[in-house]
Amino acid sequence: GEQKDFYDLFLLAEKHGLEKIYNALEERNRQFKPGVDDNLFNLPSFKPKEDLSIDLSPLGNFNNATDKKSPGNRVQFTEGSPINMPLPVLKQKWITKIKTLANGQNLKFNETQKVRRRSNGLSL
Repeated sequence: GEQKDFYDLFLLAEKHGLEKIYNALEERNRQFKPGVDDNLFNLPSFKPKEDLSIDLSPLGNFNNATDKKSPGNRVQFTEGSPINMPLPVLKQKWITKIKTLANGQNLKFNETQKVRRRSNGLSL
């Protein structure tokens, strides 16, 4: 995900509780069958890219959160923002939340290794 995604998820988890959000997602996946119960939220752009019913590792993948060319990685906090913290602090707190959820739900979680982006070979 991009920085914006992680800040949004963190804020939602703080407000509603990550376990409650996860359980709602799992309940939705059990109740609604693709191709049978189609609705606006069955559009490909609304579907999670990963199945989180066994492995929560994708929720800790920050590899796309450092590319400053992407608008979703240029987060600017407003005055009084409830989560005005640098990305490394948010990452640490978010990973702790995911680990706690994984342990409580008996799910797999492996921290994603940082992927170094190749440079274009130019240097000054």
